[in-house]
Amino acid sequence: MMDFGNLREGLEDKYDDVRQNPVSYWAAPAVFTVFLTALFLRYRPEQGMKYLQALDPYWIFRQSQHLALDGNIPTTDFMRYFPYNAPFHHHNVGEIVIPAAMYKMGGSLFFNSYMEWAQFFPAFMGALSTVATYFLGKEMFDKYTGISAAFLLATVGGVMHRTSAGFFEKEPVGTLFMIISMYFFTRGWKRKERISGIFAGLALGIFTISWGGSKMLWLLLPLVVGITAFLDQDIEELVAVYTPTVLVAGGFAAAANPSRFGLTGSMFLGNIAILGLLWTRYLVEKLEIVERDKLAYFVPSISAVGLIMVALSPLYSQFIYSRFSSIISRVTQSGGAVIAGTVAENTASSIGDMAGTLGASNAGVGVSRLLADIPVIGDGALRQIMSVLGSLLGGYSGAWTLAIIGIPVIGSKITLMVLRRYGVVEEEIGWKKYLGYMQASIMGWFAIIAGFAYTNTLQSANAIQSLYRIETIAAGALIFLISLSIVYFFDEDEAFQINSLVTALFTAGVAILPLQIGNLYRANISQALFQLPFSSAVFHPLLLSVTGIGLLYYFKEASDYKIEMKSYQILGLVWAITNILGAAAKSRLVFLSAFSSAFLGGYMVSRIYLKARELDRSTFNIIGGSVLLLVANVVVLAISSAYEASNLELIGFMLLLNTPLLYVALELEDEVKGILNSSNLKKILAGVFIVAFAAVNFSSGFAASDNLGGSPNQLWMQNLDYMESETPGDSVVLSWWDYGYWFESVGRRAAVADGGNAGYYTSDILGKTNYPIADFLTSTNPSNHSELFKKHSIDYIVLDETMIGKYSAVSQIAHRDNSEFDYMTQLTWRGNSQNSNQSTFSDGRRTVYAEIKSSNNSIDLKSQDTRAIYETATGRSRVGCVVTEDGIKELDVEKPAQLSGSEMCIAENPFYTLERAAITSQRSNMQTQPAKLVIVPKKVARSSLGRLYLMDGYGIDWVEKVEGGSNGFIKMWKVNQQEIEE
Repeated sequence: MMDFGNLREGLEDKYDDVRQNPVSYWAAPAVFTVFLTALFLRYRPEQGMKYLQALDPYWIFRQSQHLALDGNIPTTDFMRYFPYNAPFHHHNVGEIVIPAAMYKMGGSLFFNSYMEWAQFFPAFMGALSTVATYFLGKEMFDKYTGISAAFLLATVGGVMHRTSAGFFEKEPVGTLFMIISMYFFTRGWKRKERISGIFAGLALGIFTISWGGSKMLWLLLPLVVGITAFLDQDIEELVAVYTPTVLVAGGFAAAANPSRFGLTGSMFLGNIAILGLLWTRYLVEKLEIVERDKLAYFVPSISAVGLIMVALSPLYSQFIYSRFSSIISRVTQSGGAVIAGTVAENTASSIGDMAGTLGASNAGVGVSRLLADIPVIGDGALRQIMSVLGSLLGGYSGAWTLAIIGIPVIGSKITLMVLRRYGVVEEEIGWKKYLGYMQASIMGWFAIIAGFAYTNTLQSANAIQSLYRIETIAAGALIFLISLSIVYFFDEDEAFQINSLVTALFTAGVAILPLQIGNLYRANISQALFQLPFSSAVFHPLLLSVTGIGLLYYFKEASDYKIEMKSYQILGLVWAITNILGAAAKSRLVFLSAFSSAFLGGYMVSRIYLKARELDRSTFNIIGGSVLLLVANVVVLAISSAYEASNLELIGFMLLLNTPLLYVALELEDEVKGILNSSNLKKILAGVFIVAFAAVNFSSGFAASDNLGGSPNQLWMQNLDYMESETPGDSVVLSWWDYGYWFESVGRRAAVADGGNAGYYTSDILGKTNYPIADFLTSTNPSNHSELFKKHSIDYIVLDETMIGKYSAVSQIAHRDNSEFDYMTQLTWRGNSQNSNQSTFSDGRRTVYAEIKSSNNSIDLKSQDTRAIYETATGRSRVGCVVTEDGIKELDVEKPAQLSGSEMCIAENPFYTLERAAITSQRSNMQTQPAKLVIVPKKVARSSLGRLYLMDGYGIDWVEKVEGGSNGFIKMWKVNQQEIEE
């Protein structure tokens, strides 16, 4: 029985301690402030939001609302894949059950409807993730890491769009429990607690039934445990925590959602295999089967035997072979059908794009928007100056830059743990040796990340890029081992000098890459080194890392390093590396990598803060003063830019700023030293840095949240409102699969296909409804697809303007091949030639010069005898045809331009027309909409999609345009089933 007397006494003692030492409890209000910041940024998009965000949230909302209000979920859904339906048991249940349960337990008291709750819920869960991140950072490193990581997660743009108001999806639920599971796993490992392992398993189980992204943690845990066991470290601790984690998580997930997670699945069996290895190692020690001095070789030996057995498994067990192959496929993100290859989230993300998404590069935009409503500043030069300054600081203080630097910092720490474990180094090493190990980690890591970034620029097949990435990892590992050997075998002074020289050459070598990339994009040296995504993503963090090592050496501020054996920190390092490199191969992992980047970024902030506290006062003030002077020069540059100063004026401004400072430094040396030794100056500089860091990242987060909003857009809402109110209740709608959830949830009509991409023609993957839809949309003989319309009882066809860009994906599915497809693309109007009706349309790589006709009532492309020129880097050619609502008009051209292996036609975008551009440009209360020109292969123009959208249904007699459901952006047709069958 609980002793309430002791509990009360303990609480009273804690209260007295807090009252007497409030400063020591700064973390609680700091975490609460971060939580409120995260909630504020994530809930901002709710302003004016009618429904939800994106596409998939609508189906999840519909099921969750049914559970919350009616107490049950239908076993099957006939609105989907009509008339085949979609059984509920195929789906995850966590993201449906958890918000419904929370609504019943209190959410209904504060929100008038389930829709309002659904808008708030993702923002709330996203904000809670920052609190969980604080505890994870505190447990693995310290409370400074925890609060910094929580703040970076609260503001980083990479998670904002998927954990904000209206994104009623699996990610807000899943990632919260992902962090909670990692926290309890770390706690259990650190303290050898079985109870923490149980909680870690329960959280992992909830993560598993909520989102398929849980595979990340199911792969990460055995990888980390396997590495640690291979090093023969923390065996008892891992047995205590890993056993309940795996068994509880697997048992819970299999019981709660058996159709999505099974105990014979590759994820669970892979963890069981590692668990078996761990227990074997534990028992051979406890039972004294293997001599103690040979225990370190047990796991490597049995692992080698196990790998040989797995390699031979096709000879004796197809089951083992299939499970192993499945794990390899999950690790490498390989495999997947043609449909998966057309999804943008499955394509590789460039390192440069990741830096923009996971960094604070939007700080300048955020500052500009924050100051926009302030009188005087809103439209003045100061706003522009602050925006430029925010962009500059954002490039060096965001989660991405800090994480990329933090990985070699903690990497060197883990390396030294391993070396100490095997007796290569002593418990304490000299500071020059420590800096040498740091240099080795920096070169090894940046060789890998630079190689990945450069590979993203190669226009090669995925298989070739994968090979380059493997070679890059091997090269980085080799550089690391060579540098490590130099530190170990040479005297510490010699080793540091050699590695410093190698590091300088390595940095210069990495600098060549942006110059080479810049040459491809015709950028000058300054633009290549300071503006290219590669530079901000790789070169700048490398330069900061090398500079930091140099400053520590120059000021002799590094101290002898004591190696602490904290193997659980391997989890943080492997988490970050696998997520970041994995995201470079699959863009859908960028979202997950934001969590590890914020976490490692927080670790780096903590290291900088703790190191700054140790610095000699004058050293800190010299470094801080130098940084502020650099910022002051940037401010001068920004002011000059705002006032469009000439080069001569700019030089004058720079002299006015720096000359007095130089005079003071030379003539008043003693006074300057006195100021630099002032304790107040150190506090002021520290305060400036903290405020700047917080302001820059908050501004970046503000810009990210400012770009979010509800969907569908107003044009789609017109169609969906018409669909709900003006079409028969039993109508069935055909469109590309993207929009199915909108038809079902907003238009209240059955859809032929939706984002679930299920297949009910056959059990074969090629039986998915996407295939016959793609066949119809790309067919040049639409009437041949009457079976599709009859089988699904299709009443309406709906297509929107974005299908122009999506045609390549439709074509890939129709060809059953991701490398063989047709496409059409768009060029934006750039203006008219003087004294001519010739308009220029371009996308930067292609240009079309086309004649237009205009009158008092209209303006559009000429369709008869027009002179249209198609220009690329390889030359010019004449356009041979124009696509109109009356069909394809042939032009008298001897050698017409080609596109995608077919004669190229041009067409005015049905929505972004020249006439619309002219009208909107003349109205002050309306945003100008640019005119767009579609360049399309003739065979694509003749397809069903081309006829329906570009030609307004020309040549398809069995459809009738529904004017009430069409607005140019969206076109809707009524299908005459009788005529199509005839």
